[in-house]
Amino acid sequence: MRSWSLKRPDGVVLVGESRGQGEPVVLVHPTGMTRRGLAAAADHLAPHLRAVTYDRRGWGDSRGTPAPQRWWASHGDDLIAVIESMGEAAEVVAWAGSCAAAIHAALRRPDLVRQLVLFEPTIGAGPPRARRLRHLRRALTAAAAGDHRRSRAVFWRATTRRGTWSLQAGSRGLVCAFDHVRSDIRELLLDAPGPLAEELRAGTEDELLERLAELRPEVHILLGGTSVRPVYRIADRWVERCPSAGFRGEDDCDALLPLNRPRVFAACVLEMLGYADWRAIAAARLAELREVLRLPALERLRARCVRNSEVFMPHVVSATPRWAAELEAGSASLLVGSTYEVTGAGARSFGVIDECGEDYGYPPGWFEPVPIDWQER
Repeated sequence: MRSWSLKRPDGVVLVGESRGQGEPVVLVHPTGMTRRGLAAAADHLAPHLRAVTYDRRGWGDSRGTPAPQRWWASHGDDLIAVIESMGEAAEVVAWAGSCAAAIHAALRRPDLVRQLVLFEPTIGAGPPRARRLRHLRRALTAAAAGDHRRSRAVFWRATTRRGTWSLQAGSRGLVCAFDHVRSDIRELLLDAPGPLAEELRAGTEDELLERLAELRPEVHILLGGTSVRPVYRIADRWVERCPSAGFRGEDDCDALLPLNRPRVFAACVLEMLGYADWRAIAAARLAELREVLRLPALERLRARCVRNSEVFMPHVVSATPRWAAELEAGSASLLVGSTYEVTGAGARSFGVIDECGEDYGYPPGWFEPVPIDWQER
């Protein structure tokens, strides 16, 4: 990793980091966060691209504050300067409010932006509804009183909460991603230094919606499955107004996907930019699952099938394998006598990973190792 700083003509100093080699991809952090929030995702992008992160002016280690009337346009100018300093055009990945900066940069200098990946863009959100307006006022009030941690907590709970409160369900109908992430992620969001109140007052640049048709780079919109409903409506508007736009949602991911699942986020970005395909996402999910469950290292070998294609699933209580007849019809048939690539933890169990990344588990007696050397590809 290489640290750098860039001084702008107006005295603003931008501080950032560069990881890896190859074609550049610039990650632009959202409101309420610094470059630290995208560091883990950049680490996973670095083996494939030169991943660049930086603190926008006023945030983190960078200095200077944009004029209120040109808030996101100033951040767009800074993004252009960062790309120019690299000497070649770059892919740009932006999150939430910073998508406005990315759009400003792409409209002004389309020659510098190859493609755009926008996670939960807020351009076109319009005035917040009553409930969100109350949260916004509470965040601004806390900031004015000097209680910045409380201000940020209100902001993140409001922007990552999905669901509707009702007399019947109460708060049980609400899901808040901020309240369910690891404590270190919460601390990162609560301690991020920067002009949160000023950026909230700057708005979401809704007028840029009218200029989306002018965009030359391809636009890819990524959403979490539990992202708030307004961002899905925004994505629909984008696709209507921008011929080069398309979007996808990751069903089991939330509004803080780049923070709490950076490997999956990086795999999605690589796929959207054309540097990998769906296998990268499947591999990222499997690696993440092993990490969360602290599974032992898996053996990888070739083995010959000696039984039929019954599918065994672990019992929810005893964890012992049991035959799941309802799953057999939908599984890929295993042919007795055929050789398969299998993975497993010691001699306890083996699994055949199919082309969709699903891992079907079988007892070890269903395979016998083939006496050949397995060469890593």
